[in-house]
Amino acid sequence: MSQMPMSGSSAYHHDGPRRGFQFSVNADGKPYIKEGERRFIENKAYQEVADYVHRQKGGGTVTVNDANHAITYLDTGMVFVGVVPDPDDITYAETQSQGLTDETDIGLDDLK
Repeated sequence: MSQMPMSGSSAYHHDGPRRGFQFSVNADGKPYIKEGERRFIENKAYQEVADYVHRQKGGGTVTVNDANHAITYLDTGMVFVGVVPDPDDITYAETQSQGLTDETDIGLDDLK
């Protein structure tokens, strides 16, 4: 479980390391990485961070530094939003939808 510093809408300003593993939060508040296609993250702690980022700014990028601190940029600057498990331990959802560039089972003639 993540250790979330915020209650309501406040978070701690972060002056520490800003490099590391990055994931995104979509407009629906779901955390994912993009490796050719979107791979959605299922870990609860990552979802808690994504929920906070979604509430604050509707989505965006989160960085997880070497200390497993999740940080993101808000209007007030870079902020610490929680502690998450090591990115190597992330569980991903099975992909069930096709992307725009995936092959389909129908051809152009089927659309007439």
